[in-house]
Formats: sequence, C-alpha cells, structure tokens
Amino acid sequence: MISANGISLEDGNNYLVEEVSFRSVPNRQVLSVPISRRPGDKLTGVEWGNKEIEIKGRIFSTTTSGLRGAIDNLQLNLAVQSLALSIDTDRQYTATLESLDIPTQFYNQTMAEFDAKFLTVDPFSYSSQITASGTVISGTVTYSGSITISGTVFAEPLLTLTPTGANVGNSGIKTFLITHVPSSETMTVSGTISYNSPISIDYNNFLVTNSGIQSDYTGIFSRFEPGLVNYTITVSSGVRQGFNWKFAYQPRFYN
Repeated sequence: MISANGISLEDGNNYLVEEVSFRSVPNRQVLSVPISRRPGDKLTGVEWGNKEIEIKGRIFSTTTSGLRGAIDNLQLNLAVQSLALSIDTDRQYTATLESLDIPTQFYNQTMAEFDAKFLTVDPFSYSSQITASGTVISGTVTYSGSITISGTVFAEPLLTLTPTGANVGNSGIKTFLITHVPSSETMTVSGTISYNSPISIDYNNFLVTNSGIQSDYTGIFSRFEPGLVNYTITVSSGVRQGFNWKFAYQPRFYN
C-alpha cells in the first residue's frame, strides 16, 4: 500500500497509483583530481547522494466538489517540508515533495491525473529497528562477538555499553576499545565510567556520549556491511568489570 504522510495513494476511493519510479540506486557522487604527469585521475571520494522518486496516478470522485476536496486533501498532505513515504509495506523513506502536477481536463469533472516527484536527501529506505544484546562477565579483557546485519546497505548502529555489578558509583573501567574486525578500524572511549550509566557510540551521527554527556574519543566510526560482522570489545584499562552491550540499528535498502 503506497502512502505519503499517512494518506493512502491507492485507497480505491479517491486515489489510484499507476506508475512508480523508485527501484534504481541513488545518485552517486564521485570526486576525482588530475594526477600530475600521468594519465587519468585519482579517485578522492565516493559517496551516495540523493534519490528522486516519482509517483503517477489518478484522483477521482463521484462529484465535482468531491474531486476538488480530494485534490485539496492530496495537496495538504504532500506539500509539507518532510514526510514519511511508504512504497513497500515494510520499508519507509523520508522525503520532500519537489513538485505535484495536476493537469486540468475541462471536460472531466470527476477525475484528474497527478504526477508527484519527491526528493530523498537520505536516499535509502528503512525497515523496523533491530536490536542485539548480551552480557560480558567480570574478568573478561576482550569480548569477541558477531552481529548479522540485515538489509542491502551498510548499517551505522548505536552501540551501548553499560557496566554491571552495582547501581551507582565508579565502575573502575577506564577505557573501552571497540574493534571492527573486517576493517581493523578501532574506537577508543576513556573517562570515568559509572555503573548503570551507559557509554553510547552513535555510528550514524558520529557521536559518543558518557551518561548522556558528549565525550571525547579517538578512532573511526565504522560501517557495518550486510551479513555477518565480527567485532571485539576490550576493557583496555581499569578494572575488568562486567558490562551489558547492545547494538540497535534500522536495516536500510536501496529501494
């Protein structure tokens, strides 16, 4: 069921979708610079850009006033700055309306065509959040784990580490070292780490917090490609106190 901002575009009463263009991969931004005294260019950056989605269909009613009301309702719901756009039932884009063309047919007072074009600055569709969690016992120096990433596009999860063993006070853990095994990239977070006060590493927003307060870090915010991803979490300094870990992410797709 195709919907935009909560309004169904194929309800069979006022709206009918005839064509949707959304299956293509997003635009890709490829940056390069010339190489001195050599043929060709040097690739300096490759990243996904935005994506355009086009929906064509019909608006209809049994009366002239009913058609006008259906058009008003469509414009009201689509002409907002940001909206949720669902094409497949279990996936959703965040989109902005670029244009909405509704040609007038003077001889037809109960039906009109529409052509809506949307821009998604985040070019991927998302499904419901997935979480994976576990507990590491006290005395463990390095915990080795794996997570299976769903979707067709890399994930940038939220990793939460919460010391266990008491309700309040300093846990004695001074430094967490997280290693993304496929790339050997690491992230190090140090400081006073308290019981029941989580360290949060937000790979999507490039943000690390300690008890909700932004914290310093060193390292790289890795990308977790679809499939099985191995990682390690090391208590690299301080007391080898136990802790809970939790990954949370939304699988994302090219279409």
